[in-house]
Amino acid sequence: MVPSISPAATNGASSSTLSTQRTLRVLLVRHGETDHNVQGIIQGQLDTPLNARGRAQAALLGEALKGEEIDVVYSSPLQRAADTAIAITHARRETHHLPVHPDDRLKERAFGSLEGRSYKGGKRDSIPGIEQSSTLAERLADFWRDLVTKHAREETTKEITTACIVAHGASLSSLLGCLTEYSALEEGVKPSRLWNCSVTELLVPLSAQSSSSSSSAAEVQASHLLDDVKALEDAKVQGDEATIAKAQLARDEAYRTRAKSAGIVIVRWADVTHLEDEPIGAPRAKGAPEASATKTGVSKVANADEVNA
Repeated sequence: MVPSISPAATNGASSSTLSTQRTLRVLLVRHGETDHNVQGIIQGQLDTPLNARGRAQAALLGEALKGEEIDVVYSSPLQRAADTAIAITHARRETHHLPVHPDDRLKERAFGSLEGRSYKGGKRDSIPGIEQSSTLAERLADFWRDLVTKHAREETTKEITTACIVAHGASLSSLLGCLTEYSALEEGVKPSRLWNCSVTELLVPLSAQSSSSSSSAAEVQASHLLDDVKALEDAKVQGDEATIAKAQLARDEAYRTRAKSAGIVIVRWADVTHLEDEPIGAPRAKGAPEASATKTGVSKVANADEVNA
């Protein structure tokens, strides 16, 4: 069972002056296994389905999350991610209906000429037709900004809102690459490759409003919106070297000061403990760990680059 997370502290503020600290809890889920995963073939934006093992993984994940209070589910529209998301919502169908919200920004990175091929080299921006890494980072950051802003503006009395996001290895790795600059890792948590149907959990604090305010909406720290990613990408589009240099300096400064203000906490990275009961015998995606070897929820392989996303 995926553990519940306690509400964030209110930093000692009196309940008479501040409402309870609100937290956006985000579960990042990579889709279940596909035949291309097993064969080491680059999928990119090819619309490949889950294989039998992938469907079993998704069902196990759904059962593990069934007891969790999830408020909203977002998914890449590609079949392997969408079907994983549907398995999560299907497991809780007897208690309440939870729709899946598709979003094109969660699609896998487009790998151009590599798609449909077995390839073990680096995914450099110079590969024909590949989506540039900066463009990938910006579309994921754009989704993140909308996600955090939307839930911060919600009129709610809930202390914790949980959003489940189902996507792909390279796209989620790109998002995490941006977010880790403003995040603290809980003790024992280490970045790793994102396994099929793994769960990475982040807690994003939303600043509480005064109880005298007529609104229950919360505020969001600017760095949590990844605005520096957008500013740098916009500068590159303009092509002005001075503007690019200024945006890069601003982002570097944000990195230097993030330790003073980082409030995002990553409490799990690529957790697959919910797959402990997965049937053994079917072909495994290349490099995938035995579930029983990941009791801590932290993979031993420190490689965030997805081999065949």
